[in-house]
Amino acid sequence: MRRQMFLSTMTLILSISMFACGNVKDNSVDAQKDLGEEKTNFTGKGFEKSASADVEDIEYQALEEITDWKDMATVTIDGDEVNVDGSGVDVEGTVITITSPGAYNISGSCDDCQIIVDTEDDVKLTLNGVDLSNDDGPVIYGKNSNSIYVELADNTNNSLSDGSTYATDSSGEDIGKAVISAEDDLVFVGNGSLNITGNYKHGICSDDSLYIESGDISISTSGSDGIHANDIVSIDGGTINISAASDMIESESLMVVNAGTITGSSDDEGLKAKGDMYINGGTIDIQTYDDGINVGDYLEINDGNITIKSEYGDALDSNGMYEGCITINGGTLVLESAGAPEEPIDTENFGEIINGGDITTSQNENTMGQGQMIAPRGDGNFPTGDMPAMDGERPALQAPTR
Repeated sequence: MRRQMFLSTMTLILSISMFACGNVKDNSVDAQKDLGEEKTNFTGKGFEKSASADVEDIEYQALEEITDWKDMATVTIDGDEVNVDGSGVDVEGTVITITSPGAYNISGSCDDCQIIVDTEDDVKLTLNGVDLSNDDGPVIYGKNSNSIYVELADNTNNSLSDGSTYATDSSGEDIGKAVISAEDDLVFVGNGSLNITGNYKHGICSDDSLYIESGDISISTSGSDGIHANDIVSIDGGTINISAASDMIESESLMVVNAGTITGSSDDEGLKAKGDMYINGGTIDIQTYDDGINVGDYLEINDGNITIKSEYGDALDSNGMYEGCITINGGTLVLESAGAPEEPIDTENFGEIINGGDITTSQNENTMGQGQMIAPRGDGNFPTGDMPAMDGERPALQAPTR
């Protein structure tokens, strides 16, 4: 589907090619402007997706946080003993099943236990100082719910870890995909801390959407992604540190970063969205083996402090294959990529659009050859030469907002 993108009347700042080899090359430009009302205006929750056939259309929905909870039970775990004060909980050995909607306060430690949520409505699990492990599956498994809120109680430290193998169902499929694994929406709130060790696959996974509103979350995985969701990943606050065997944070569709701090490293890519990604604020400071930020279609950066060091990939990479598939309207960016053919900003030679921002790019010496720098064009015209002609119009978009 072809759509039209309306550009700011500000001078376009586009990439031009240069040769770079040997040690790190520092190519800086201060394109910071007072965007005022000319800054990209988010006009709705939804937007039209690109022509990527294998990415499902997703409407962005800002979280409407539930705050009015019915207190159901307090669950205290002490090794093999589980004590329940309240209702809505079934206990079999050290398998704790939440069967009714509402709020549950959980504390204690256990070397081999599991919390299962199996109800059709919303559930809040308040982790109030837990140290829990499960040898053969998720520690928290959302089998069925409308949404699961994981609240990190103030001034508490909480630790969760899984085993290196998972139990399977009757069809041979793994039961769960992560230390915290949900078939439905996951929401993280509260001001405590959470340490997750993923020994099998992901650290946190939702088969629907995932929202992080607050909390101090540290994730280490030896299997796959730190955080993974099928639909929306929305980072709205909190401090997140990830060391991942694969991607740090991946959405199968749409990712939005509105606030918060994301740090860490990965053995693959950093932030990855198979559809679109919008960065509206927050701090991102990551080191990756492959691309720092990778999107299947469109990347838009409106604000934030972004520092990326990619050892063997691009810093920013879009596979959208149209002019403006990476658009930068603001923010402070320090982008280091590998040498050619990798680039600090890679649009497959279709050309990025830069309306503002303070951008510094460089390339390391892992590979050598042609590099790229970002430079202003005083006349506002597109550079000529190697850039391919645009086939049709750029896609218009209505970007998500909070």
